[in-house]
Amino acid sequence: MVQPNSCGLSPHGSEWCRAAANREKSRVPQSDGHACRWRGGASLRIAPVDGGAVHGQRAQGQGLAVAGPRCRRRADSLQPVELRQSVNLQSSLKHRKRLSMSDLKTRTELLRQIEEGRGSKVVLYATGDRRGLETRIGQDVIDLFVDHLDEIGPVPKISLVLYTSGGSTSAAWNLVNLIRMFCDDFEVIAPGKCMSAGTIICLGADRIVMTKQATLGPIDPTLHHSLGPPIPGANPDARVGVSVEEVNGYLDAIRACNGGADYEGKALLDLSNKVHPLVLGQIFRSRQQIRDFAHRLLKDRIDESKAGRIVEFLCSESGSHDYTINRREASALGLPIDKCSETLYPTLSAVTRSLSEQMQLREPFQMNAFAASAGTVDYEFTRAVVESVDHGAHHFVSTGRVETAEFVSPEHPSIKQTAIRDDRTFDAWRKIDGDS
Repeated sequence: MVQPNSCGLSPHGSEWCRAAANREKSRVPQSDGHACRWRGGASLRIAPVDGGAVHGQRAQGQGLAVAGPRCRRRADSLQPVELRQSVNLQSSLKHRKRLSMSDLKTRTELLRQIEEGRGSKVVLYATGDRRGLETRIGQDVIDLFVDHLDEIGPVPKISLVLYTSGGSTSAAWNLVNLIRMFCDDFEVIAPGKCMSAGTIICLGADRIVMTKQATLGPIDPTLHHSLGPPIPGANPDARVGVSVEEVNGYLDAIRACNGGADYEGKALLDLSNKVHPLVLGQIFRSRQQIRDFAHRLLKDRIDESKAGRIVEFLCSESGSHDYTINRREASALGLPIDKCSETLYPTLSAVTRSLSEQMQLREPFQMNAFAASAGTVDYEFTRAVVESVDHGAHHFVSTGRVETAEFVSPEHPSIKQTAIRDDRTFDAWRKIDGDS
């Protein structure tokens, strides 16, 4: 589920500088004339500071460009003043939300209560939506589900407690088919967000149990591709997600102008200069694929005409990709919706509250906040979880160290700038066996 780019870090939503660093090499900042880098390959972020405090996008009254791994000012004009490598208790901080064994046991007990109430085996799957550390559903979660389902074994009924903002549509398709191989009755329990690829998973369920605040969403895919349009001022590897339906909407608008084949050809050529042709090709393939997925997931439980209306609404008629569909609207569409019972709701609330606290979902993450800590900062963030009573817990975890160095510009000697180095040491799934 979480690859560093697919379900791990969302490259366009994060402020991380993503280059691996070699700790054995010199950590003195260097420049290639365009981007600031450490020897060893780690990218830097440059931000002006005033007495150690981080400001916004520009230093007040100076107009110096900051934020983003690329320096708009040539790095060779910056002179190192101090490299902070203090490891005392004040400057060597541990940014980590600890999950104790008792917390994990409590969540396991909550899942057991859901199993008893629903008469099923329960798997919890959540991808974090903390701003700046968003995660997405990815193919790497499939093997983890195989491990959990093997322990559960073929059973009459499986309930998937799902919280996600979306991700890979093909991973969602694979996940539905996998779970259905282990049960006769499959239901999705949505305590909150169940958007995009999460909604695709719901389409494959016999029923969708929704709380009052639960939301589904359109399933038109947004393509995240290494050849996609870059994000100005962001990490060089970060790419803008390209919406399949937005591209189709643009082409529909061109056709509506009735300018003829030459006009439409020029418009398409102009689009290909902004979005790589290979990305456009995959977009057109994805548009048909997602409709096929949806029809095939619905066909065994919903009649063909009703399924067609559902697919059309979810793929195009709902408008923007961030449109939310509540329980009443989902039911009116014809989806098999069950209301969350009064006995189930408190248990689900306890589960989501526990996840929110562990993954710090209500606290936006900003790399510049690390600069204000003035030193070496170790971090560990839980990004996603897969848990079950039978097979315990797997968490996707990002760990590493952030170091800061101060610079001054000869042109503005009174202005200090801080370079931030992110040394990512671990970015993968981890089996949770005890205190972590």
